[in-house]
Amino acid sequence: MNKVLKYSLTGVLALMIVGVAVVSVICGVRERRKLLCSGVKVVVRDSSTCGFVTSGDVMRILRKSNIHCSGLPVDSIDLQKIEKTIDSRSAVKKCEAFVTPDGKVNIELDQRRPAVRFQRSDGGFYADLEGCLFPLQSSYDAPVLLVDGYIPLSPKTGYKQYIENPDQLEWFSKMMKLVNYIDENPTWRGKISRITIQQNSELVLTPLSGDEKFLFGQPDAVKEKFSRMEKYYTNIAPARKDAPYKVVDVRYKGQVICRQ
Repeated sequence: MNKVLKYSLTGVLALMIVGVAVVSVICGVRERRKLLCSGVKVVVRDSSTCGFVTSGDVMRILRKSNIHCSGLPVDSIDLQKIEKTIDSRSAVKKCEAFVTPDGKVNIELDQRRPAVRFQRSDGGFYADLEGCLFPLQSSYDAPVLLVDGYIPLSPKTGYKQYIENPDQLEWFSKMMKLVNYIDENPTWRGKISRITIQQNSELVLTPLSGDEKFLFGQPDAVKEKFSRMEKYYTNIAPARKDAPYKVVDVRYKGQVICRQ
């Protein structure tokens, strides 16, 4: 077979393959246009560990936003609008919407995972590790550490926003290092009930049990200060069972100062 005939047959074969592919795509598009939505399936991927949003909540949001799917041609359903509507909820981190071959609209989402709850005199809010602030939710109280008092963060009403102010972000980063230390350390995990920010910006830690309050100072030298707190519980507190101290100061290097 000469080269000209060989290349001609190869070209014809390639054109035939392309033609078949084009026809398949056209047929697929036509079939998709005929396909009606058979229902909506909602999956909250982290529902076992967080309860801000349920599948029922998502369906109510769609109805309230006048977004209907069942019985409509799948090509007429605005998936981006669904994603944007669900993403607008403050406790939702990311939503994805797609259609499966059976005509079902699938909505999958992840929730915001709060690391701490801030409580001020004018209201409270959550913050996740990424520095995103979002409101408390009436449907679910996350079991996270409480920080109250003079909190130098000022989110807006109805917000889901990241901290942008450099000074606030620096303070938040230090606080998250403290919160993470407590959460990741078996000795202290679940043992601190709250952290109070005083007007001078210093911290007071209140344990879950006991009468003591620990003067912690600024959120720095965290490991060393907790080491002094541990020495208090190991060497000092056992001798004061009948008359425990009320205030334990661990702000200063090498010192544990106790007061009634």
